[in-house]
Amino acid sequence: MNYQTRWRFSLMKGSILFLLAFVAGESEAQPFVYCAHGNDNLTEIIRLNLRTGLQKHVKWERSPVGELTSDPAGRWLFYPLGTNFYAVNLADTVDSGSVPFCTDRARVVAILPHTGRYIIDGSGSDGDIFHQRFVIYDKTLSEVGSIVDKDVIKTDVAFPTANEGMLLFSGYDSVGGGNYIGAYEFDNRLVEWKRMLADIGPIGVPKKFVDGEKGRILVAYHGKKKRSTVYQVYDPSDGSLSVPVTVPWKADVALSANARLLIAQKVDAHQGPLRNTGHVRVYDAMSGKLLRKVAFPPGGDACTFTSGSRRVYYHVKATDAWFSATVTQGRAIKGDAIVVRRAGRTE
Repeated sequence: MNYQTRWRFSLMKGSILFLLAFVAGESEAQPFVYCAHGNDNLTEIIRLNLRTGLQKHVKWERSPVGELTSDPAGRWLFYPLGTNFYAVNLADTVDSGSVPFCTDRARVVAILPHTGRYIIDGSGSDGDIFHQRFVIYDKTLSEVGSIVDKDVIKTDVAFPTANEGMLLFSGYDSVGGGNYIGAYEFDNRLVEWKRMLADIGPIGVPKKFVDGEKGRILVAYHGKKKRSTVYQVYDPSDGSLSVPVTVPWKADVALSANARLLIAQKVDAHQGPLRNTGHVRVYDAMSGKLLRKVAFPPGGDACTFTSGSRRVYYHVKATDAWFSATVTQGRAIKGDAIVVRRAGRTE
């Protein structure tokens, strides 16, 4: 899933590890990226403010870390390290505490920033017994519950509804056949409903789940023209469905972190590391209106944040260069380079 809420990992991939976080609590909310640079002996975790270009040291680790994940409020930074799974308090990065009941297979399943809950895959062995469950932690990382429903815990994709009362998840119906989206209610600890993707939008047309944000679901199906794909956003809370958006070429497509935008990044599978061409189209998620075409350098990935501003960021891994573009409706533009600088001792 591309999530994310707040923090958001839209289309990012690569060996340099990133976390995209919309962090509140400062004079002005800022789009932050947490990165891990280093080698087998020493890794530095840094925070980059994409609005100002300011890069700041966060923490040293003596071995490589895995995928970085955090929450919008900037309370915790999660990552695997060796055979353990760690949670670092970003208000005090001197000491890192290990999250209880987490093994080397632990991962952050979903973050509910407003209610301050973290859902982590805490499956693991207790002696000869293997437990499979999603563990729910509060903002102090105290365990407050768990999810053991088999349909929920076998999913690879989960994200909260806008009011964070339910956890939406994707699955496959092995009996009837076909992909579905389900809703797990936290209060009742039950799966409240399941809806087949084939019944969303054009009835009976095979569809696949693409992304989910803020309780909205992005589905895709084949268009009438060769290589074209149709995307629609579905809101299960009121049954509303967006105007279909037809993307005429092969693309990586995702919802923005606030679920208001649809971002299509053209790809060319024959170009290897440069498969991402840098051609990006941004649509209004519900009206389907094309807002802007943006040209970035090839070989990068687009990402967004939960802030109210309509801005797309773009990272080129080969050169570690960052770009951004405003995507209010207008003419085609080129992305602007972000000048990155290291924070001094007084900053």
